[in-house]
Amino acid sequence: MIYNLANIHKNNNTIFSNYQKKENFNEETQPVTAQNMGMIFKEAIDSIFDPTTAMTDKQKEDFVKEIQRKIDKGEKLSYDEMQYLRINNPVQYTKMVKVQMKREALERRLEACKSKQEAQEVYVDAVSRISKDDSAIKETLAAYDNTMEEFKKTDQYKKLPQEEEKEEDKKSYNNE
Repeated sequence: MIYNLANIHKNNNTIFSNYQKKENFNEETQPVTAQNMGMIFKEAIDSIFDPTTAMTDKQKEDFVKEIQRKIDKGEKLSYDEMQYLRINNPVQYTKMVKVQMKREALERRLEACKSKQEAQEVYVDAVSRISKDDSAIKETLAAYDNTMEEFKKTDQYKKLPQEEEKEEDKKSYNNE
């Protein structure tokens, strides 16, 4: 299907006007195909969701540096930071989605622990399961370290006994 830009863009002040070819563009001789329109829509939508759209070059640079700092430290990325990666660095975005999922799985496992010793064992187990072939080894390890550090700061962790009570101890305590 072929569209004529004259019919689509009667008003050049549309959200899509940024994506028109300005130089040597003749709307009568260069029709827009459905595929081209898809790309125009994608670019327009990405610009809406890209948190750096209204930023200066310095602000963008600082934003990107902050994302990298958080990745290096294993910290959770915000929605805006993930959106930026999705739009501007799809390879890193894919890595970080996997890392965030692994992080959340570790968080759930840690929350289910009944002792500090068990939490440490869960952490060590998670670290030992990182594949040497994983393209995000460094990022995953940093996320696991950060997750464990954050968990140790919680009241839940602080209330855990050092070691889980043995079944025999529980029975003898209950029988007394």
